[in-house]
Amino acid sequence: MALSLPSTLKAVLGLIAVMIMQSASAGSKKYVAPGPTERLSVRNQEYLIGVVSFVIVILAGIMGVMAMVNINYDDDTLLMVEVPEDTHHEEQQ
Repeated sequence: MALSLPSTLKAVLGLIAVMIMQSASAGSKKYVAPGPTERLSVRNQEYLIGVVSFVIVILAGIMGVMAMVNINYDDDTLLMVEVPEDTHHEEQQ
């Protein structure tokens, strides 16, 4: 009892469809941990945002001061600006 090609093809496609549906339904049962701010009130969330923002601003200030302290001010090339020799040369002639 050999199956004809179209019925075999239908059976294979049906089996593939069932396997895809099973994997899709298994993927939808994804367990997720609750958010860290889920149990906080609105006031506590605003407080947390303020504290985190304050820490970020302080860190940025410290990094800025450290960057300015690390500049080698003995090297005058940082302070020099190149200007053309004479910008009014054509106007004088």
